[in-house]
Amino acid sequence: MKDFQIEDYLNDDADIQALLNIVISEGTQEGFIECIRAIARRKSIELNLDSDFDSIRKALNSIGYKFVVIPSDI
Repeated sequence: MKDFQIEDYLNDDADIQALLNIVISEGTQEGFIECIRAIARRKSIELNLDSDFDSIRKALNSIGYKFVVIPSDI
């Protein structure tokens, strides 16, 4: 039996956006980074991804997303 790979279930941009929203709101930094890696694998993009902000920003940009930090309403 094949191991579970989240990227096998990312069929379109809506699936990717939903996954990113869930991981950003409920996940950990490690989960977020793994999510980015899964999206890159789905898009056949090789990433050299560290856990620092600039690396994450560049990785998201390379898979077609923009990482934006805005002030919260808190």
